[in-house]
Amino acid sequence: MTEPRTAGERPGTVALVLSGGVALGSFHAGAYAALHPALPPDWVVGASVGAITAAILAGNPPERRVAQLRRFWEGLADDPVLPWRFWLPAPQGGPLREVTNEASILRSHLFGRPGLFRPRAPGEDPTRPGLYDLSPLRARLDALVDWGRLNNGALRVSLTTTDLVSGERVVFDNRLGSRIGAGHVLASGALMPFFAPVEVEGRLLGDGGMSGNLPLDLVLGRGAGSHAETAPAPSDAVGRDAVPGGNRPSSAATGGSAPEGSGGEQSRGDTAEVGDPEAPTSGRPGDGASQGVGPAEDGGDLLCFAVELFSRRGRAPRSFGAAVGRAEDVIFGNQSRRVLEGCQREAELRAVIARLGEHLPPELRRDPAVAPLLREGQRQRQTLLLLEHRASPEEAGGLKVMDFSATSLRERWNHGEQQMRAALRLLDDLPEEPPGAAPAGGLWVHEVPEVPG
Repeated sequence: MTEPRTAGERPGTVALVLSGGVALGSFHAGAYAALHPALPPDWVVGASVGAITAAILAGNPPERRVAQLRRFWEGLADDPVLPWRFWLPAPQGGPLREVTNEASILRSHLFGRPGLFRPRAPGEDPTRPGLYDLSPLRARLDALVDWGRLNNGALRVSLTTTDLVSGERVVFDNRLGSRIGAGHVLASGALMPFFAPVEVEGRLLGDGGMSGNLPLDLVLGRGAGSHAETAPAPSDAVGRDAVPGGNRPSSAATGGSAPEGSGGEQSRGDTAEVGDPEAPTSGRPGDGASQGVGPAEDGGDLLCFAVELFSRRGRAPRSFGAAVGRAEDVIFGNQSRRVLEGCQREAELRAVIARLGEHLPPELRRDPAVAPLLREGQRQRQTLLLLEHRASPEEAGGLKVMDFSATSLRERWNHGEQQMRAALRLLDDLPEEPPGAAPAGGLWVHEVPEVPG
């Protein structure tokens, strides 16, 4: 599938959910490069490096998005000067490739990565501990992202971070009142203890992956993506990070209870509800037209591409480094799987409620005590295609997330393109109406098979 689908052929809302994974994020970029010509998304959700990708996409016109992603990753590529490079090309495999990868990782740890992070001096700002500072990323994002377009354009963006005091997830959404800036993106990628946390709107925030590395529930879960409380920035909020309009998780997103440590009180900020006529509704199909509502709220079909950078499926480790890398993949991959299983259970329950409502008499359905319960029912058709980055044998175990070698970044980009093309072929082969009752009440999950390299 290479031609873009017309508005009538688009499967309702198209969402793209991107996980964290530092240097593995070039897989995101390749996946988007393959998706863009066929089904440009209406909504992008990202954690950590996924938030960087989301910001670059939303902060550029459609025709420049892939080029800007390529510019970002090519600017981060490292090409260590090793003795054999004077007479041999960059190794594509084998022991020399492994040494090249490890040299790139060592350089990243010792000297940082220009355009992304720098080592911090001993004693530098002890109130925000960390080995590295993400300020170089701020300058790079400012050069690549039009923040006005991101906040006022058609493409919906949701970024996740973690409050380091309360431990709760904090979501910034340009359709629910957030004015997203570089500080919000930096906060989403501030993984302690490597990267110093970032203060945004008076809250000390860290990596969104600490709350959930692949935030599927924001798209598939009706409650989590439906409401957001906008807390006004405190008067003592600092610097450019203190942009008014950041979102606190709603009671819907936290199981109906107040955030931990709040003493049972929710923020007194204004609440923006999805579907509110005053909420932003700009957008056009095929270029981010979420129309100001979450797909689970508008009742239309949802097609979600989820890009996971840590595959729970892999090879048996044969070395200590491989064992560390495999543990990392399994931990994050299974974390995402548990989130998906929760979304499936929720979809099944909502489908049961919808079927129950169909069997009730009209007067009972209109009963004030029953009607709010029935509104929790759902008949929406949701299709999820799950793509996973399965590390090659040459990847440097648990340290692969800091491997910015040019060969590794290019390999991941190409792998992302291959997997997304496989996902689109799989989508084309799916029947219009699946036989029998949909599993999990209308949530169909398709894992994209690994394409041989």
